[in-house]
Amino acid sequence: MKKFFLLICVLSSEISFSQNRVDSLLNELKNHPKEDTIRLSLLNKIAYEYSSADPDKGIATADEAIALAQKLNNQVKLAKAFDNKAWAYDSKENDSMALYFYDKALQLYELTGQKLQTGNVLHNTEIIYQRSNLLKALQLHQRALGVFTELNDPERIAVEYLTGGVDYNYLSNYPKALESLQKALKLFDSSGNKMKMGMVFANMGITYTYLSNFRKALEYHKKAIQLYEEINYENGLADEWGNIGNVYDDVDDSLMALQSYQKALGLYKKLNNKKGIGSTLSNIGSAYYYYKNYREAYQYLSAALSLYEGIKMKEGISNCLSWLANVYRDAPDSLLGYFGLKPNTRYLKVIQYQKSALALARETGSAMRQAQIWNALADTYEKQNDFRNAYYAFQKTVEFRDSAVNAGKNKEITQLEMRYEFNKTEDSIKAENEKKQLIAAATIKEEKTKKNFIVAGALVLIFASLIVFAFYKRRRDAEEKKHEAEFRTQVSDTELKALRAQMNPHFIFNSLNSINNYIAKNEPRLATEYLNKFAKIMRMTLENSEKKSIPLADELRSLELYMQLESRRLDDKFIYMIKIADDIDTENTLVPPMILQPFVENSIWHGIANKEGKGTILIDISKNSEMLHCIIDDDGVGRKKTEPTGTPKEHISLGMKITKARIDIINKTKNSEGNVELFDMAKGMRVKLNLPFELSF
Repeated sequence: MKKFFLLICVLSSEISFSQNRVDSLLNELKNHPKEDTIRLSLLNKIAYEYSSADPDKGIATADEAIALAQKLNNQVKLAKAFDNKAWAYDSKENDSMALYFYDKALQLYELTGQKLQTGNVLHNTEIIYQRSNLLKALQLHQRALGVFTELNDPERIAVEYLTGGVDYNYLSNYPKALESLQKALKLFDSSGNKMKMGMVFANMGITYTYLSNFRKALEYHKKAIQLYEEINYENGLADEWGNIGNVYDDVDDSLMALQSYQKALGLYKKLNNKKGIGSTLSNIGSAYYYYKNYREAYQYLSAALSLYEGIKMKEGISNCLSWLANVYRDAPDSLLGYFGLKPNTRYLKVIQYQKSALALARETGSAMRQAQIWNALADTYEKQNDFRNAYYAFQKTVEFRDSAVNAGKNKEITQLEMRYEFNKTEDSIKAENEKKQLIAAATIKEEKTKKNFIVAGALVLIFASLIVFAFYKRRRDAEEKKHEAEFRTQVSDTELKALRAQMNPHFIFNSLNSINNYIAKNEPRLATEYLNKFAKIMRMTLENSEKKSIPLADELRSLELYMQLESRRLDDKFIYMIKIADDIDTENTLVPPMILQPFVENSIWHGIANKEGKGTILIDISKNSEMLHCIIDDDGVGRKKTEPTGTPKEHISLGMKITKARIDIINKTKNSEGNVELFDMAKGMRVKLNLPFELSF
């Protein structure tokens, strides 16, 4: 079921569209053909008015303003023109173009010292990154909040706290989300802004829904409803009735859920909000599906599909196709005629819809949707007894798995990953026990040998000559040396087995400790999320340990999981960014497994962990014809501050030493010139890792 997150964009909330105002501005523009700053200001105002109401006209008008601003060399108004064009692309949900022009506007706003506009652009960009890069969104939130705080603008500070609450909700950091939303509520309450107070209550209701505290969730959603009714804010009312329907759905109160959805649907139809209508129709249809009322589910989902196709909304089309496929698959044979299907064509139609839904989900780049659809395909193939395709689909589900995978499959995946983790831990314990047993047996044997020597020596002294004693001693010494050599070989072999079975024990211990802390704090959702990621990295490490090289994409996925876990454990003390050159095919570029992790670990624990405040890690991957260049930058304390005496001393962890040894082996086997270079920077440290460039084909 879709949850509604209520966001605020500073620019879009300032002025509502007025056709009379636009007509007046167009008349002024027509009467002022001279290309000067007056005409430029009029173009910017018109572009802003059109930016959300008619984005295509907004873009065209902004382009005219950009050309004139460049001709007049007016940097201030050029920034505004870029800003308007970005907002128009934002309204069209073209994130890449919106970010491109927001960045141009931001550079000029900062250059011309326009702090308020700088903060607005940071805020708007943050909202876009909420859909693709949550850590980047959180970084922008902190920057925007800093700008608005410096300006002492309570309204925008409150808006930023509200948006920050959404950031933390998406990151599943619910305590921080509630803290941020409470700050926003206090400021909005002081200003008497009921609409935005309602938005805070709505987001708090969503937070409590994720915490499975449905009573509190309904309490806050109803507070939002009350405020929206006071100011007759119908858009907010429609969203909230949809949110309340989601809560009732979660507690299996089908009657109240459907009543709430119907209220939302009526309001969306009154407002002619096609996206809202489609979303609510889809919610009602999927609700009927869960209640096994397949006829009603089919009617509502078909209506939603038709609407989404009319507005060319790929995500909505994909969602409806997926739900309709579920209806066709699970409905009784008696309903197939109503759907226009025959029993022998049922699964052909189901797979056709699921594959179409998957293709659209792939176009939109939604890993969540792809995981859901692959999971549904696995079930469909299983019902057909096509276990080969079912297994393949289940593997793809694992690949794209996330919190949206249904509870049954998610449990299976988690159990599988935990089994990998358990086996790996068990191997380590077993190897360590074998080592201890070997040492104990050798000690007992040595003591026994000493005792025998004493007895034998006494007997020799009593019953034998000095020559016999000397012969026995030489023979005994030779035997002891032989046993000692065999013992050392056995211990070394066992230690090697233990080393091969081991992954950084500090990381494992600290991760398990973090999971235990979440459980102790009664935060099962965070504990489960952390455990899933921890099990995932354990599994990836196990699978890659026997490979000489893996795709760069797999190495970066493993590295990103590691950084997410360490960032979470350090209370989000650092953010990271991964930049990959356009000419690198990460799926076909090969690197040794776990080659970057020791250097990132060093940046975290010897650079950023000792730093006051938050830090940043940048990973930059580029290449030339022969070498792959991997740069790890951090803005931590650097090497000079890692020694308390003040004497600079290069810290090279065991992992880094092993990595350098691995590179030496690679150089010898491939006749290459790979190396590791360390550079001290003004803030932090840079590691440059040079590897021979290798493709999988």
